[in-house]
Amino acid sequence: MPNNAFRLSFIDHSVYVSHTGNGNFNKSSSPTSGSVKVTNAVELTLTANGAGANILNPGDPAKPGRIDFFAALKTRNPTFTKIGELTGTIQLKTGGVPLFDCKSAGKDTFFVPDKGNLIARSDFQLDLQFDQKTVTSVNFPMRLSLPWQFNAAATTMLLGTELFVDGTSVASVAQNKPFDLPMRHTNVPDDGVPNDPTDHPLLTFYGIGRLYARNNAQLGSQKIRFQGHRVRVVLHQSVITRFVGTNVPLQSLVGAIEATLQDAGFGTNVDVQHNAAAQTRANAVFMPINGVPVSVNMQAAHRSSFAASVIAGTGGAGITFQDTEVVNVDFFDFFVYAVSGDPSGDELGRSEMLLPITGSTHGGIVGAGGRNPQKALLKAIEICVGSSTTGVGGALAKIITTDHVNLVASTICHEIGHSFGLRHSLSFDSGNTKYTINPPKGKTSKGVMGPGSIVLGASNVGPFPAEFFGPVHVSVIRDQFL
Repeated sequence: MPNNAFRLSFIDHSVYVSHTGNGNFNKSSSPTSGSVKVTNAVELTLTANGAGANILNPGDPAKPGRIDFFAALKTRNPTFTKIGELTGTIQLKTGGVPLFDCKSAGKDTFFVPDKGNLIARSDFQLDLQFDQKTVTSVNFPMRLSLPWQFNAAATTMLLGTELFVDGTSVASVAQNKPFDLPMRHTNVPDDGVPNDPTDHPLLTFYGIGRLYARNNAQLGSQKIRFQGHRVRVVLHQSVITRFVGTNVPLQSLVGAIEATLQDAGFGTNVDVQHNAAAQTRANAVFMPINGVPVSVNMQAAHRSSFAASVIAGTGGAGITFQDTEVVNVDFFDFFVYAVSGDPSGDELGRSEMLLPITGSTHGGIVGAGGRNPQKALLKAIEICVGSSTTGVGGALAKIITTDHVNLVASTICHEIGHSFGLRHSLSFDSGNTKYTINPPKGKTSKGVMGPGSIVLGASNVGPFPAEFFGPVHVSVIRDQFL
């Protein structure tokens, strides 16, 4: 039988999204002028092309079958990664209609090969449906995790399949013709907030399922030299007092923070400091005012009102600061405090706050293009403790204790990510035709710049794995700092 006698193909379940202005969208099932194709699901079907008799004859007993799934960025010579395999039986029914049956074992047998971080960390995901005529399943639909890869010059991912009958390949990836999955989304409002282009501009995001912007909220296209520097994260004693203990061993927390930042591209040039010397450094630049770590140089008349505005979520609005009220710290230094109370919106913490002082650029960076870039800071990073139902405390109460380290480390790295200019990741909710920080029901977010607070609204929270910066954000970090 020719190898192309059988063929697997995907029925397209994409929607076409048209921007109607200011971050609002309409959707349709077919392309319209200026629309963007959004693919969150595909449906698998099998044909025999009328040429299956040499291996399978109509009415013959079913034989073991396997479908392998592959994905790759669409380049001239794509490198495919195997992302899963589905086992079952295959036969030709009366009239030569093929049937790949996954139900015989009473459950689907879908195996994800060990491809390390490309798959395990990924929140690029696609719903895999079956036509239930030529390919049947019990668990319907399944979710495919796609490789966590990004290339600004290749913004389409290919989804391929290979079919095996009794251990023999009968339809290769090339013969099944890989399916194009677009990764580029245009006119997406920052944070998913429409009708507010000043604070939430319209941007281009990339991904499948979970989406990330390359636009830098802090720096624009400005590059800052990391050469000769180290990323130094100073954990204030308040973090150790509030979070470190049996469920969050100090060295495990340090290791998790270092691993996330090292993976982003900073390598071994990462230090997480927490000893007495680190506390002295922190106390030299910040003082707690109503729990908020504010600049030691801030005028006494501004401290309480500024702290109150931070807690209220208005960030010092209405206060006129002098240049001398900031503290200048190395751009790659981050001071982290634990504070009581809750943040606003979908956050578990609050990022550091810069002041555009005389001679600074990009909202408060001094010497951005030089060898010693510094930040003019009004306050440090805060991790909000909350309670048993709110803030980090509430999130910790929802997950197993062995994952507490992951959540605390991810929250800290999330706020550091904002300091690097990284924006929140989003999902497209096709049911409501909008982009949202919180993924639609049944979907997930695994990257550091997603909402850690999603666990607060969940009734059944599974594992909270270690989180890392997504590949789109890693490309931003490497382009602008490394």
